[in-house]
Amino acid sequence: MKRFILAFIFTVFLISISSVQSVEEMNATIDIKGNEDVDVQLVFKFMDTTKEVYFSLPYDIRDLTFEGGICEVEKHEANFLVCRPSSPFFVGQIIVKANFETNGMIKTKENKTTFFFDIPMLHDTNKANIVVKLPELMALVDSEMMPLSPSGADIGSDGRRIVLKWGFKDQFAGDIIPLRIYYENLNPANILQFVDLKWVVILLAIIAAGIFLIYNKISKRSGIVLSVLNEAERMVVNYIQKKGAKDVDQRLIVSSSGFSKAKVSRILQSLEARGVVSLEKRGRKNKVTLKKRFLKETTEQ
Repeated sequence: MKRFILAFIFTVFLISISSVQSVEEMNATIDIKGNEDVDVQLVFKFMDTTKEVYFSLPYDIRDLTFEGGICEVEKHEANFLVCRPSSPFFVGQIIVKANFETNGMIKTKENKTTFFFDIPMLHDTNKANIVVKLPELMALVDSEMMPLSPSGADIGSDGRRIVLKWGFKDQFAGDIIPLRIYYENLNPANILQFVDLKWVVILLAIIAAGIFLIYNKISKRSGIVLSVLNEAERMVVNYIQKKGAKDVDQRLIVSSSGFSKAKVSRILQSLEARGVVSLEKRGRKNKVTLKKRFLKETTEQ
């Protein structure tokens, strides 16, 4: 208890000395990992009149990297991230990015997870943008007992994960943005809880009907094609069917039909053009195969 009181007093002290220095924009992107670690990226935009900016965090700050300036962690009763320009002589707008890892923001109970983080505003800030990315295969809990905070979030997805976004204007030093997000694992077992079997049956019936209609249409088309064959073409097709309908030697068709080689060749080319047979040359032999959709059709009139 003493630790939190001291941290509160120190935070109030920082607010009192930093409120005279304003920040144009603060962007926070919070990436929640599956192992309860959290990656945080902070982007501060401020003018040269602000010598340094502060960010308070009651959790450990690990693997700190930064660009556009210099950032360091000051350990008091709470951790304070302090960022400043890389040079005290810098003039104009300053943009400092800080990236770090932390944990302690997540609690899980009975498959439901709570993410909580109170973001303190230690400076008057014209604009604050917050982005939170949930882990993969997670869904928001829709419950009045566990409301999303703050309200009014823009909820979207990056294709794999749920992404929540907030935008705030005119935040004052001492304000707090209370983040509360409740989510649960969306594994296959949990998905079944939300599936109405009635709609599954309807969907399967529609798919089956579609397959039947397509097959029926193809079958009718095959029958139409065979019905317009002339007598010589029907004779050749019947012979191919009797010989197993696959890899039939063209020379056997010539010898059994009594037609000349040239006539059989013309008949087969005509049948191939209409999609009834396929022709394949293997060495000095021509092999003829009846297409599958014509196997059960008859050419008898």
